[in-house]
Amino acid sequence: MIGSELTATFRGMTLEGTYNDGEDTKYRETYNPDGTILYHDEDHGDQNGVWAVNGNTFCTYYEGIPGSCFQVTTEGTNCFSFTAVAFADRPAPPNDWTARGWNNNAASSCPN
Repeated sequence: MIGSELTATFRGMTLEGTYNDGEDTKYRETYNPDGTILYHDEDHGDQNGVWAVNGNTFCTYYEGIPGSCFQVTTEGTNCFSFTAVAFADRPAPPNDWTARGWNNNAASSCPN
């Protein structure tokens, strides 16, 4: 996805998803229109943070846990794969995703 698509897609959305951490840790994250985040996962509980689009990457930063920037691809109609990048617009490694999420207002199209 490119920058303008990222902003239009995620502004105001709540995602539910899992991390590719070997434990399938679940998370929930709301991207408020004002650029703030409400976040929750099983390990860290509730966190506040901010989100922004930097070039063609989607960046999230939190008060109590590390954040990152991600390249985002879609899988089906309601699945977003996030791949952490060290530098904005670096090509993502194939089949290497950090987290997957879906709009919680519709059924997930993410692969199991």
